[in-house]
Amino acid sequence: MAAGEPVAHWLVCLALLWVGFLPVSAQGLAQGEVPGLLSLYRLGLKQDPQLQAARAARRAGLERLPQARADLLPTIALAAEYGRVERRTSEIENVVPEQKKDFNRERYQARLSQPLLDLPAWFRFQASDAQALQADAAYHRAYQDFHERLVTRYIAILRAQSTLATRQAERAALEKQRTQVRRQLEAGTASRVDVQDVNSEYRRVVVETIRARGGVDQALRRLEEVTGQPLQVVRRLQPHFKLSVPDQNLTGWQRRARADNFRLREAWLSVQVAGHQARAATAAHLPEVSLNISTQREVSGGAGGTLASNAELTTDTTSLTLRLDMPLFTGGGGPALSGGKRRTAWIRHVRSTARRSRKYGIACRPNFSSCRCSARPSMLPGRRWRPKRLL
Repeated sequence: MAAGEPVAHWLVCLALLWVGFLPVSAQGLAQGEVPGLLSLYRLGLKQDPQLQAARAARRAGLERLPQARADLLPTIALAAEYGRVERRTSEIENVVPEQKKDFNRERYQARLSQPLLDLPAWFRFQASDAQALQADAAYHRAYQDFHERLVTRYIAILRAQSTLATRQAERAALEKQRTQVRRQLEAGTASRVDVQDVNSEYRRVVVETIRARGGVDQALRRLEEVTGQPLQVVRRLQPHFKLSVPDQNLTGWQRRARADNFRLREAWLSVQVAGHQARAATAAHLPEVSLNISTQREVSGGAGGTLASNAELTTDTTSLTLRLDMPLFTGGGGPALSGGKRRTAWIRHVRSTARRSRKYGIACRPNFSSCRCSARPSMLPGRRWRPKRLL
């Protein structure tokens, strides 16, 4: 059994085993339909607000990865410029005559920049990758919680309906008993005390019947929060439905907890995220190397200008640069984080590690023992229950 999950989780999984991953109906309940567990499951997949919120959070979390990857990919930019230049040169006597030049200028430029060494961006990318996996694990945990909430509230309705049926049967029996006691009183074989006892018991059962009817209504309203559809009654489980306890020992449960518990997987991924963020904070003061390629064409002159012969002057420029950036002092802010911020990042990493260890170690053994002890002897694998002799 997965660590940290309630004992009823196995009952939830077994109850939904026959449901499977069936297509979800796009419509609600038909008129007069009494929904069973399968119909409620289909409705809940479409209508449950917590599951819908988990889907949206998962989509938002998965967007972190391409955003962080963009810091490692090359950037390409194009630029175009058009202008009119008017140049006036004052005369210097006997040295430079007065000059006047008017011409058009066009400039086209393409730039490519590729980071070659950017450790903070790399660690942020690793952290975003872990955050995307964490968002996916959170969605699957919410999906498991949806199963548990659905079946728990469905069983609560069945329990409330059973209680109401018991109270109604008690009420019918007491009504017959009241009639019988009245006849006995008329015949002289019963006293008024007997009548008062039966009446008081009848009033108590009436009150409990009203309370049981309110319990059924409350249970239905709680299930409506999951299905999003108004409910009046639900169908009971089929008579051949059977429950069984998994044939595993404690070691097997612990192994499954490490592999299949999404709550534990979230904790483990939070450790990874905190570790990468701490490394990114530590590497913020390291140098960054980037490769820049730029090509530019500038055209000057042309018709309407005052250059000689209105000729066009075309200049092509191509540059390849290797740039090194290394922050030395930023006053405690900017990309080079202060020592206090780096220490805070590492403290978060240690805290996430401690939380992960606690979530794994707390509940696996108690839940295993509780589930085994609460099962009927005939449900335990590999054993048959035999009545013991008293003597």
